[in-house]
Formats: sequence, structure tokens, C-alpha cells
Amino acid sequence: MAPSASKEDHSAMYPVELPSWFIRLLTKENDIVLDPFLGAGTTAVAATLHRRNYVGIELKKEYYEESLKNINEIKNIMQKKAEHKIKNSES
Repeated sequence: MAPSASKEDHSAMYPVELPSWFIRLLTKENDIVLDPFLGAGTTAVAATLHRRNYVGIELKKEYYEESLKNINEIKNIMQKKAEHKIKNSES
């Protein structure tokens, strides 16, 4: 999987499918995934999507802030899907 182009100008952006593959292969739900180079948070996003916990380390404030934005975005999407599922099951 080739690195993806980044609007954030991060030098090592990659598609969420790459860490997702490893996360599904090497971990179980609720395990902890460590990303020592958090960057834009792609690995944390993948961990969240696959119901894993994560710890990320990032030195650059702008990358950390971008990662928070990306992680919160995926959490909001997942929350809305869960609420929609609950609403539909009550109907």
C-alpha cells in the first residue's frame, strides 16, 4: 500500500487499511496498540475502528493536534452509527 497524499503535509501519511491489516492480524478487541510516532493518528484511527485501545506518542504539536482531530472525527462517526443502530432496533 503506497503512502497517500496528504493535505496536512505530513511526510509519512499512509492509508488506514495498512495499520488495520496488522491490528486485525496481531491483536484482539480491547488490546492496546502502541504507536510511538503518532503523526496524524492513522494507526489510532484504525485501532478505534477495530475496537482496540491505543497509546500514541508525538513530539510535534501540529501533528498531535491533527491526530486529535482525526481520532475525534472517527469516534463521532462511530457514535452516530451506534445511535442510529439503537434507534432502528427500537422501531
